[in-house]
Amino acid sequence: MKLSAGRAGLAFVLSAWVTFSGLLIWGGLQASQQSQEVNQLAATSVWKPDAVVEFTHNNTTEKLTIPSWRRLDDGNIWAHVWKQHGLDPNYQPELANLEEVKVGKWVEDKRLRPQALNNLKPFAKAAEAAGHPILVTSAYRSYADQEKTRKELARTNGQLYADEFVAEPGKSEHQLGLAVDFSSYTEQCMEKFTACRLDKASAEWLAAHAHEYGFILRYPEGKQAITGVAPESWHFRYVGKDLAGFMHRNKLTLEEVMTQLKKAREAS
Repeated sequence: MKLSAGRAGLAFVLSAWVTFSGLLIWGGLQASQQSQEVNQLAATSVWKPDAVVEFTHNNTTEKLTIPSWRRLDDGNIWAHVWKQHGLDPNYQPELANLEEVKVGKWVEDKRLRPQALNNLKPFAKAAEAAGHPILVTSAYRSYADQEKTRKELARTNGQLYADEFVAEPGKSEHQLGLAVDFSSYTEQCMEKFTACRLDKASAEWLAAHAHEYGFILRYPEGKQAITGVAPESWHFRYVGKDLAGFMHRNKLTLEEVMTQLKKAREAS
């Protein structure tokens, strides 16, 4: 039986759709089977970390397990971004909108890495429950945003001030999407940055409990000679609970940890 051109075209489309749907279903079944095989392999295999590095500090020794040396690579959660090592200007991580967390209305980029945000939410809730409500004053900043911020601060406060308080573009942890700055929450701070302050009691609580949520106080008091940065009670960095807990127990900075880890990686 002959079909009209229109009906023949429709028959072709329907036939193609049935074939495509079948391929999708078959592909989905194969992907599911592969996923099950991977899970079974993981369950039956002996997991081995890349290394176990021993640290001695204040006459105590503790071992840090390195799941993978790749954690130290640029962009990963243990990446060491500082004055002597920066990120590519075009680097931008996967980002998520800051939700369920108080953020200043004036903050231009209200985004953070998903893994950091997922731990920031309970961290902020716990702080508020403890009587220390906080507000985010800075999260992700691109290379261009960092450059803009530094120039504006140099123009208003002088280059020396900008050099001390704002990292060079590419050398800010904010570009990683893993760093966040806090202020004590007030309605005034919500509306205007110059009204923001992190009170001492809140700063102490945050520093004492940050590791429980995978964060570290990045530039603590008494460590300027090591970090090269003046103390910043408001600046926290997400590194994951395993490393954050290790650093908190041993009172170590990221510089102290990374110096030894990089040596161990080179020797491995």
